[in-house]
Amino acid sequence: MGFWLAYRSDRSGMKEVYVQPLHGPGLAVRVSRQGGTNAAWSPVGREFFYVADGRAMVAAYRISSGTFEAEPAVPFVHEEDDAPTKSILFLEPDSDGQRLLVVLPEQEPRARITVVTNGFDELRSSFGQE
Repeated sequence: MGFWLAYRSDRSGMKEVYVQPLHGPGLAVRVSRQGGTNAAWSPVGREFFYVADGRAMVAAYRISSGTFEAEPAVPFVHEEDDAPTKSILFLEPDSDGQRLLVVLPEQEPRARITVVTNGFDELRSSFGQE
């Protein structure tokens, strides 16, 4: 089957996502059609993710006779779903390929999040139970 490399290039005049064989002969295949960045392979199955116009896109693919072939990409999150869909900067699929970790641009904070490590130790010392 071989190894495949996914990358972004502006050779078409805009940023697009391409896939090509890492070693040996073979042409680059453009996966995105209306711009694309931040390519990521699904860890399971035959799916390929990228960001286009701030949205997570997913394309099914197959490798036949040493040629990479991708289906047209579709949005990973549908418009009617209650999730941000127009401002993704970066994405990475989780280990089961069912969810994406996404990075959104910094916005005005709505809430403050504090991460506490060893919280129970802190509580015990506050109550004199060490």
